Amino acid sequence: MKRFTFYMAALVLGIFLLGTSNYAQEKAQSKKHVKTQKQINKQNIVYTCPMDPEVKSDKSGKCPKCKMDLEKKVVKIEKQAKIQRDVYTCPMHSEVTSNKPGKCSKCGMNLEKIKK
Repeated sequence: MKRFTFYMAALVLGIFLLGTSNYAQEKAQSKKHVKTQKQINKQNIVYTCPMDPEVKSDKSGKCPKCKMDLEKKVVKIEKQAKIQRDVYTCPMHSEVTSNKPGKCSKCGMNLEKIKK
Protein backbone atom coordinates (compact mmCIF):
# COMPACT_ATOMS: atom_id res chain seq x y z
CA MET A 1 0.00 0.00 0.00
CA LYS A 2 2.90 2.38 0.74
CA ARG A 3 4.37 1.73 -2.70
CA PHE A 4 1.05 2.47 -4.37
CA THR A 5 0.80 5.80 -2.51
CA PHE A 6 4.40 6.61 -3.42
CA TYR A 7 3.81 5.89 -7.12
CA MET A 8 0.60 7.93 -7.16
CA ALA A 9 2.36 10.88 -5.52
CA ALA A 10 5.21 10.62 -8.05
CA LEU A 11 2.70 10.48 -10.91
CA VAL A 12 0.80 13.54 -9.67
CA LEU A 13 4.08 15.43 -9.16
CA GLY A 14 5.23 14.50 -12.69
CA ILE A 15 1.97 15.71 -14.24
CA PHE A 16 2.20 18.95 -12.25
CA LEU A 17 5.77 19.61 -13.39
CA LEU A 18 4.93 18.82 -17.00
CA GLY A 19 1.98 21.22 -16.92
CA THR A 20 3.99 24.07 -15.40
CA SER A 21 6.81 23.68 -17.93
CA ASN A 22 4.32 23.93 -20.82
CA TYR A 23 2.81 27.04 -19.23
CA ALA A 24 6.27 28.62 -18.91
CA GLN A 25 7.07 27.90 -22.55
CA GLU A 26 3.81 29.43 -23.73
CA LYS A 27 4.38 32.53 -21.63
CA ALA A 28 7.93 32.92 -23.01
CA GLN A 29 6.64 32.62 -26.58
CA SER A 30 3.97 35.25 -25.97
CA LYS A 31 6.63 37.66 -24.64
CA LYS A 32 8.71 37.03 -27.76
CA HIS A 33 5.66 37.80 -29.91
CA VAL A 34 5.08 41.10 -28.07
CA LYS A 35 8.75 42.02 -28.54
CA THR A 36 8.48 41.30 -32.28
CA GLN A 37 5.36 43.47 -32.49
CA LYS A 38 7.21 46.34 -30.80
CA GLN A 39 10.04 46.02 -33.32
CA ILE A 40 7.55 46.16 -36.18
CA ASN A 41 5.97 49.28 -34.70
CA LYS A 42 9.37 50.98 -34.68
CA GLN A 43 9.60 50.69 -38.46
CA ASN A 44 8.24 53.08 -41.02
CA ILE A 45 7.08 51.86 -44.44
CA VAL A 46 7.89 54.13 -47.37
CA TYR A 47 7.25 53.52 -51.06
CA THR A 48 9.96 54.69 -53.43
CA CYS A 49 10.56 54.60 -57.14
CA PRO A 50 13.43 52.30 -58.23
CA MET A 51 14.36 54.74 -60.98
CA ASP A 52 13.79 58.00 -59.09
CA PRO A 53 14.73 57.38 -55.42
CA GLU A 54 13.88 60.96 -54.42
CA VAL A 55 10.19 60.16 -55.08
CA LYS A 56 8.73 58.89 -51.78
CA SER A 57 5.18 58.16 -50.72
CA ASP A 58 3.42 56.65 -47.71
CA LYS A 59 1.19 54.51 -49.97
CA SER A 60 1.72 52.39 -53.06
CA GLY A 61 1.04 53.73 -56.52
CA LYS A 62 2.84 55.00 -59.61
CA CYS A 63 5.84 57.31 -59.83
CA PRO A 64 4.73 60.75 -61.10
CA LYS A 65 7.94 61.11 -63.15
CA CYS A 66 8.40 57.75 -64.92
CA LYS A 67 5.09 56.00 -64.13
CA MET A 68 6.81 52.91 -62.66
CA ASP A 69 5.27 51.12 -59.69
CA LEU A 70 6.55 52.35 -56.34
CA GLU A 71 8.36 49.69 -54.30
CA LYS A 72 7.92 49.11 -50.59
CA LYS A 73 10.88 50.02 -48.39
CA VAL A 74 11.00 49.49 -44.61
CA VAL A 75 12.88 52.22 -42.78
CA LYS A 76 13.79 51.78 -39.12
CA ILE A 77 13.03 54.74 -36.95
CA GLU A 78 15.90 55.45 -34.61
CA LYS A 79 15.20 56.76 -31.16
CA GLN A 80 18.07 59.21 -31.44
CA ALA A 81 16.49 60.82 -34.49
CA LYS A 82 13.21 61.34 -32.63
CA ILE A 83 14.75 62.95 -29.57
CA GLN A 84 16.14 66.39 -30.30
CA ARG A 85 18.69 67.39 -27.75
CA ASP A 86 20.09 70.82 -27.20
CA VAL A 87 23.65 71.28 -28.41
CA TYR A 88 25.89 74.03 -27.14
CA THR A 89 29.02 75.19 -28.96
CA CYS A 90 31.70 77.84 -28.63
CA PRO A 91 31.22 80.86 -30.94
CA MET A 92 34.97 80.88 -31.69
CA HIS A 93 35.69 77.13 -31.71
CA SER A 94 32.85 75.28 -33.45
CA GLU A 95 34.51 71.92 -32.77
CA VAL A 96 33.92 72.36 -29.02
CA THR A 97 30.41 71.06 -28.32
CA SER A 98 28.44 70.01 -25.26
CA ASN A 99 24.92 68.85 -24.41
CA LYS A 100 24.68 71.37 -21.56
CA PRO A 101 25.68 75.02 -21.11
CA GLY A 102 29.16 75.77 -19.82
CA LYS A 103 32.52 77.26 -20.78
CA CYS A 104 34.73 76.55 -23.80
CA SER A 105 37.69 74.40 -22.89
CA LYS A 106 39.97 76.36 -25.24
CA CYS A 107 39.12 80.03 -24.65
CA GLY A 108 36.78 80.06 -21.66
CA MET A 109 33.87 81.75 -23.48
CA ASN A 110 30.29 80.75 -22.66
CA LEU A 111 28.90 78.02 -24.91
CA GLU A 112 25.90 79.10 -26.97
CA LYS A 113 22.88 77.01 -27.88
CA ILE A 114 22.72 75.99 -31.55
CA LYS A 115 19.35 76.73 -33.14
CA LYS A 116 18.02 73.95 -35.35
